Amino acid sequence: MVYGKVKPEEEQKFCAGTRGMRFVFDKPIAEYVERLWHLTTELQSLEAMLVTKERANKQAEIKKVLNHELRDLEERFVPYLQLKH
Repeated sequence: MVYGKVKPEEEQKFCAGTRGMRFVFDKPIAEYVERLWHLTTELQSLEAMLVTKERANKQAEIKKVLNHELRDLEERFVPYLQLKH
C-alpha cells in the first residue's frame, strides 16, 4: 500500500488464497475482500501513470480508504475466527 505496487508473486498468492472463500465466508465478506482487491489494483495502475496532481489525489484517497478498511478488518472476521466450545 505504501508504494502502490504489488509484486507478481504476491498477487498470485492473494488470488490463490482467496479463491473459493465464498465457501468459507458469507457473501458480504467475499464482496468486501473483492472490493479491497479492486482498490489495490486501481492503486497499482495509478502508479504506472504520469505524475499529476489528479493521480496523487486519487492515490491518497485510495490509501486513506484502504487504511480505514485495514483497521476494520479484524472486526469483520471475528465471527469466523472465534473458537466455540
